[in-house]
Amino acid sequence: MRRVQAARSLRQSTEPKKANSAAGCWLKAGAAILVLTTLMLLFLGFAAGAAAAAYSYYANSLPSPERVIQHETFKSAMIYDRHGTLLYEAWDPNAGRLIEGVRSQMSPHLIDATLSTEDPNFYENPGFDIKSIIRAAWQNLTNNRVMSGSSTITMQLIRQTVLDPEERLSQTYTRKIKEAILAYQLSRTYTKDQILQMYLNEIYYGNNSYGVEAAAESYFGKSAKDLDLAEAAMLAGLPSSPVNLDPITNYRGAKQRQEAVLDLMVRHGYATPLDAWNAKREKLNFAAQETEIRAPHFVWYVRDQLERRFGREKLYSGGLRVSTTLDLPMQEMAENVARSQLEKIRQNNANNAAIVAMDPKTAEILVMVGSADYYNADIDGQVNMALAERQPGSTLKPFTYLLAFSKGMAPASIIVDEPRSFPGGAGQPDYRPKNHDNRFLGPISLRRALAGSRNIPAVLILQRVGIPNLLDLLHQAGITTLTDPNRYGLALTLGGGEVKLLDMVYAYSSLANYGLQFGAPVPANERQPGYREYEPVAITKVTDADGKVLYEYKPSAGKQLFPPQLAFLITNVLSDDEARVDTYGRHSVLELSRPDAAKTGTTDDYRDGWTLGYTPDLVAGVWIGNADNEPMTNILAVAGAGKIWHDFMEAAIKDTPVHDFLVPPGVVKATVSRRTGLRAGPGVPGVTDWFLEGMAPTETEILTPTPSPTATPAPTGTPTRTRTPVRPTQPTPSSVSGDRVVVPDVVRLPEAEARRRIEAAGLRNSFTNYQSEQDVAPSSREFFRSVPPGSVLSQSPPAGTLVAPGTTINIAVRKQ
Repeated sequence: MRRVQAARSLRQSTEPKKANSAAGCWLKAGAAILVLTTLMLLFLGFAAGAAAAAYSYYANSLPSPERVIQHETFKSAMIYDRHGTLLYEAWDPNAGRLIEGVRSQMSPHLIDATLSTEDPNFYENPGFDIKSIIRAAWQNLTNNRVMSGSSTITMQLIRQTVLDPEERLSQTYTRKIKEAILAYQLSRTYTKDQILQMYLNEIYYGNNSYGVEAAAESYFGKSAKDLDLAEAAMLAGLPSSPVNLDPITNYRGAKQRQEAVLDLMVRHGYATPLDAWNAKREKLNFAAQETEIRAPHFVWYVRDQLERRFGREKLYSGGLRVSTTLDLPMQEMAENVARSQLEKIRQNNANNAAIVAMDPKTAEILVMVGSADYYNADIDGQVNMALAERQPGSTLKPFTYLLAFSKGMAPASIIVDEPRSFPGGAGQPDYRPKNHDNRFLGPISLRRALAGSRNIPAVLILQRVGIPNLLDLLHQAGITTLTDPNRYGLALTLGGGEVKLLDMVYAYSSLANYGLQFGAPVPANERQPGYREYEPVAITKVTDADGKVLYEYKPSAGKQLFPPQLAFLITNVLSDDEARVDTYGRHSVLELSRPDAAKTGTTDDYRDGWTLGYTPDLVAGVWIGNADNEPMTNILAVAGAGKIWHDFMEAAIKDTPVHDFLVPPGVVKATVSRRTGLRAGPGVPGVTDWFLEGMAPTETEILTPTPSPTATPAPTGTPTRTRTPVRPTQPTPSSVSGDRVVVPDVVRLPEAEARRRIEAAGLRNSFTNYQSEQDVAPSSREFFRSVPPGSVLSQSPPAGTLVAPGTTINIAVRKQ
């Protein structure tokens, strides 16, 4: 088959054919165009003498054939994960998809089939085929119609890329003359291989696919270089009528067209009869006609970022190649963990989950699971719950405590977990928060209060540090919501405001990273005063179709949001399994096989369950609930989101090096009294904890003998535990410093008398917390009933504590 050998020999050469540069050939071609123009003019009724002038007119008035190269055709954007795995091909739904291919990497069968069908003499003609044009013109003239057909590959390329859309569809002699002249000029400018590659990348194959590479992917799920003869013949037959011959909707018509193409290949020497016969019998396996997308919610998040940065036109027509931060194997593992755990708690009406994970040292998003099943409409699976605004429960508490630590408090500081009322706003009832277990633990350390997620202490601390300060910290740490400060009260620290899971994970990354915030700079036109300066990283590099780098993420030095010592204190508390025993028991799902810190959050009526936590190398957050805000049934965050978080983290960090949280300079250990938080003197039960350097207590609690009406006095000068008539289980402290005062005992006193004694001691009164019987734990109700109405039930700090003059004393009073 000489024709087959000749065609393949031509395809192996990237240089233009000798005929393309031979002066004799081009003289003949020019003469042919002149003859063609003359014929057209004769058909139109003009004298033959006007032919030369007409040719000159058309040649000088036509656009440059360079517009073929300059033609702004759309090219699909390709989005990849961090390992180079394709996640999605983003193409304009109003146009189609296009993947540019290189001719040398296209199947030889495809080249042969295309030449046989569209232009058998492509490598010999000067851009147009005079014989075909004259034959078509004669046939059309005798049939009294404007001529059609006869277009070479070069003329089709001109029509598709250079002519205006309106002229493209017209069937006129004038258009044919323009196409022939421009095709002639284009063939003098570019090699045949270049023209053929441009054509194969431009032509429409139906099914929203422009270019043969996109068509091969759409119809057969493979690259154009891997097409066999049967598949190539199928595709080569489509451009003549891509809608009517779509093999997905009209297989019979497409099959007939494929067989006609194979016959043409045999006729023109591009295939043997046996090869064509076998190809006709081959069963074609078409790819599933559904949008192939992996990590869909993350892909849409990236697509939106691309559109904001580059604009819609560039996104869908620039042939962008986008490298992202996503770790697809970790993403798919997270998806499996979420689905597996949801199956176990389905009876609790927990139907959906979201997971976000990132590297705290770079803020690169590694995982974004927006729902348990993207394709499940019953759970609104296409809604990205990683970006949805939901109440976060107690997961905001660490930032409240961070502010407290910045103001001199410490994990060992004592706070009273007891029923309290807080004044409501104008016309609003008092705010009476409760703990999730309806228990009150009395005086406890801030460490136990935060680790065990006690609500009353968190509200008390927010009252002291201030709501505006908490909002400022949250915004700088990465929270983009909570924008109306007038909406939020003391319940904010308990989750009384809506946030996004992605933002929360980003905020926690600064805790994991010792107060440093990394990420991509927020675009200047989107930056708001007082809000974050950086944002999570999703895109690392963007190039255009020619490989030119349009964007590349370059890690910065980051910003120190808060001192590393404060971050360390929070991390140390959240990693303390013993400190959270009151709420979670020992060795809960918040404890990993390596050092970690974690916090849960459950909202009212169980509408949202959260768990956020981190190791030094990975930070992750989990949300569970229902997208329609329907409540779950009696499931705390630790049992739902906590289990997903635990299983995901263990799987993600498996086989990675174990790192511990480092102790930064500027923190020290000191042993303090468990009861008062003062330095523990001899015999005083103490606990060793971390303090900011220079902030450990200097006053010491010591035990002194106190006479008792019923006890035998101890030997003079011997410290001892003594019983007092009112608080029999509490030792009486004193101080080695002379500038301290003893808190008076006001329990059981009428409120007015109690306030008078507090002021007489040089101390300050706070607002009164009025309590009814239902406000106290069952175990305390017998004592409650023994106290007259209007009298003091409890006080903080307790009686006998040595405090500085002017210290505020809080009292709880039985309601009248």
